[in-house]
Amino acid sequence: MLWQNKNRITHCFHRQYFYYITIFLLSLPLIGNTQEPLGTIALLATQIELDRLTTQQNFEEATFFLDEANTIQIEIISTVNDLAIQIQGPNREVLTPDTIDFFGGEFVLFGEQQITNKNLPLLPFTLPGFHYLFRFPDLGIGKYRVEFEAQSALTQEAAVITQVITDSPAAANVMVLPQQLNLGESTIITVPFFDGQQPVPNAKVIATLSNELGQLQELQLLDEGGSDDAQAGDGFYSAQFTPPATGTYRIAIHIQGKNLNGTPCFREVGTQLTVFEPTSRLTGKTTVQGIDLNGNNLIDQLVIKVETNTIKAGEYRVFVHLETSQGKSLFRTTAATLTAGISNIPVNFEIDALRGLGEVGPYQIKLIDLIYYGEQGVINSDQLREVGSTPAYQLQQFEKPLFSLTGQTSTQGVDQNGDGRFEKLHVSVALDIVNRGTYSWTLKLTAQNGKRITIAAGFKYFNTPGINYLVVDFDGLTIGNLGIDGPYLLTDLIIQGPSIFEVVEKVGETPTFLANQFPFKAAPASCQLYAVNDKGLNESQFFTVDLDNHQVKQLGINYPGYDIEGLAIHPQTNLIYASSGNRVAPHQLKGHLYLVDGQTGQLFSIGSTGFDEVDSLAFDNTGTLWGWAKGDGLITIDTNTGQGHLELPSPVKVEDLTLSKNTDTLFYGAVKTDLWKYPPLEIICAGQLPHETEALEMMPDNRLLFGTHQDKTLSIHAFDLESCSVIAGFDILTPFNDIEGIALPQSACLGH
Repeated sequence: MLWQNKNRITHCFHRQYFYYITIFLLSLPLIGNTQEPLGTIALLATQIELDRLTTQQNFEEATFFLDEANTIQIEIISTVNDLAIQIQGPNREVLTPDTIDFFGGEFVLFGEQQITNKNLPLLPFTLPGFHYLFRFPDLGIGKYRVEFEAQSALTQEAAVITQVITDSPAAANVMVLPQQLNLGESTIITVPFFDGQQPVPNAKVIATLSNELGQLQELQLLDEGGSDDAQAGDGFYSAQFTPPATGTYRIAIHIQGKNLNGTPCFREVGTQLTVFEPTSRLTGKTTVQGIDLNGNNLIDQLVIKVETNTIKAGEYRVFVHLETSQGKSLFRTTAATLTAGISNIPVNFEIDALRGLGEVGPYQIKLIDLIYYGEQGVINSDQLREVGSTPAYQLQQFEKPLFSLTGQTSTQGVDQNGDGRFEKLHVSVALDIVNRGTYSWTLKLTAQNGKRITIAAGFKYFNTPGINYLVVDFDGLTIGNLGIDGPYLLTDLIIQGPSIFEVVEKVGETPTFLANQFPFKAAPASCQLYAVNDKGLNESQFFTVDLDNHQVKQLGINYPGYDIEGLAIHPQTNLIYASSGNRVAPHQLKGHLYLVDGQTGQLFSIGSTGFDEVDSLAFDNTGTLWGWAKGDGLITIDTNTGQGHLELPSPVKVEDLTLSKNTDTLFYGAVKTDLWKYPPLEIICAGQLPHETEALEMMPDNRLLFGTHQDKTLSIHAFDLESCSVIAGFDILTPFNDIEGIALPQSACLGH
């Protein structure tokens, strides 16, 4: 079908089938100034044809020659919705909406509404009308004829657009640089035509340009390395075009060539070009001036004045882009109302922003853009690249910011009462200030996971400009009570001072501190029974038992991996202590002493006992903490540091330990189903405990409470020492079946 008998047009679609190629505009012929690399451009394998159905002729056809491909997509877009369509393949195949399934394809018809079928292989279309979409596997190289006929009588002319898209690697596109220009300027039309990554040579590339009056002009684009083409044979076909009038030009590109296999291929792409009346031009003259506002011989502002020659008075905006020698960039913009003639537009670069680049001058004036706000909207009035450079400024020539952090912080724990713990965390942050005066600040202490620990504030009159120090003291008790180890983050500094109100999100980080280096205050036990259960290998859950109604409640969260084995309550302070065994998770501590909050169940780390497995704890009447280190023997433990001391070496594997309430030194211990006492270390009730016992606690009346391992009754039982027998009817039912420790506060329950 001859070009002059069929109108071929190009529309912009989003499509699945395209190949990408990197386009470096430095390799293309350019008008005026050097361009920067564009990046990548999608190359399309498309052909488009426009036909019209009339009241006298309600059928038409479009013919396309297709080369190698895997998938073919043919879309017919029309103003009528009752077209009968069939596609004839190169081997006489006939595809219709009814037969396309036979060829492994699909057909979709949709109207002017937005597409809602998410399974369609296309993005939503922008063209109105009715879309008939055929998609099917390639049927071979050759001619494909698309025939369509209106089924009802036409009352007016109907347009039909047929577009063919394939996934052939032989693909093309079109670029117009610049795409907006002033009358009298020229542009370059460039068509990259590639087969995969290889240029397609010797193609015939014709650009048809039509203006708003319908006037046509043809240009042949060449890849011969002439004045309009940068390099011969590189796959970029180019021609220069100087528009004769203002307005919008539609550019349709028709390409005929052969792919690298020698098969003929035809492609169509298109775009448009807008030409405006000249408004204002950049003369290329710039003036760079460093301004000292306070007379201290330091530059407070860098002003670049851009000279313009304006033809049409009005509202303009200029953009100036600076670039450092290492490629860092910064741009600023200024609006201006220009009258006809020569004007200078000042563009201010603040010194803080230039300092932020971290590089000395000279700074290259890489790009200047001038735009015009007119009746037609925003118009690119002019553009210049590589305009010049600033003087070779040094950073010390610039005014310092009113304040800046030096990056230096110091952190020190302060032990105010000599107990070995830090009541305060003293933090000092160095800053450089310009103005003397009174400054105030707040600073947050934050855990690594983002949880806020505490906040502190300070203020001071700084008499001397330069380096000064913001000092805060974080409360150590707050840090210790939270129980989170460091290092901690210093965040969200808010500082106020002369002409300053600033927020700095990240200030620094402290050295590594442990939560147990700070004081902590745990709530004491109330008058109820406390116990800890061991779920699985090492998951520890504290719980309480009401002494009146025996109601059981969980205390705090579950502690996976802690393997809490021992539990004891101080006879005077009612503070609860716990110890861990040796089956802890890799990130937890074995043989460790903790303090337990009597209201929340929170664990506070005190320190290591120095033994691997401390399975039991018990206080005597003097407040001395005893424990049994399995495999080592009877130990005493410092409640301030956690450090243990071996008092009685013994290989006996005592599971839990308790002390008589009537004497300071009479111990009872459980070993499986045997009950032992010390001194002397001997069995007093052999095999009389009903199950393997892991929890013991002595009642004030010298009866034992005990919990057993994997007790299916889920109970706490009472045991009589004189008869070595379980006291019937004294069981306390619980939802836990592996109780590791039991403790009852003595002084809290006086008079209960």
